[in-house]
Amino acid sequence: KPTFVKTGNVYFIVDDDPDDQELFIEALKGLDELCTCVTAFNGEEALQKLLTEMHYFPDFIFLDLNMPKMNGKQFLAEIKKLSFSGLCWAF
Repeated sequence: KPTFVKTGNVYFIVDDDPDDQELFIEALKGLDELCTCVTAFNGEEALQKLLTEMHYFPDFIFLDLNMPKMNGKQFLAEIKKLSFSGLCWAF
C-alpha cells in the first residue's frame, strides 16, 4: 500500500459542476502551492471517498448544497455521525 506524506493543506471540493471545481482548484493552488485538492461530484461520492479512499480527514471542505444523489445538507448530517478526533465544525 503506498504511503502518503501530507505536505500542505488538503481541500475537499464537493460540487456537481466541474467548472466550479476547476475554479476552486485554481484559486486554492494560487494561495497554497503545496495543497492537495480532492473532488467529488455529490455527497454520496464524497462520503465514500472519506470512508474508503482518503488517508486523513481534509483540512477544509467546500460543499455545494444543491447536488444530485445526496445533497450538501444530507452529506453534513452523515459526516456529523462519524467520529473524527480533533475535528472542528464550521458552518
